[in-house]
Parts: sequence; structure tokens; C-alpha cells
Amino acid sequence: MREAGQALMALRGYKPYSHAAIIAFLKEFFNLTGHELATFDRYRKIRHETMYGGLLITARECQQAIKFLQELFPKLESEFKQALK
Repeated sequence: MREAGQALMALRGYKPYSHAAIIAFLKEFFNLTGHELATFDRYRKIRHETMYGGLLITARECQQAIKFLQELFPKLESEFKQALK
């Protein structure tokens, strides 16, 4: 999810210097709902805690993240196609 956001930023000529910048960019330039942005940001924070804070996550949390990605990815893919036009 994070890399898809970064790729969208790159297509518009931006380079993120923080993961929070990706959320702000998606909010400003793309048609994502408040719920999608909040969920994306929640997973950003979970990723940070797992990478740098040693947080362990459950299999259920991973399954929920995959489900969210499966729902969000087609929307991001549509944004990619529009950005490439």
C-alpha cells in the first residue's frame, strides 16, 4: 500500500520524505474516502511499530490488512491509469 502511494506521488513529480506525507498526498489528490485514509494510516502506524518497535501482530490482523488491500488496490490501480494518461 505504501509503495503504491509512493508510486502515485512519483507520477506527479513528488518524493515523499515520510510515510505520513503519503497519506497527506492521497488525501489531497485522490478520491479516497475518509475511512480508507484512516485505515491506510492505521496500517502505516502498525507497520512502523512492527518494524521499529517490535510489535507482534496477529494472523487475523494480517488477514484484515490483506482484505483492505484487495479492496483498495483496484481504486489505486484506477488512479494509476488516470495519472498515466
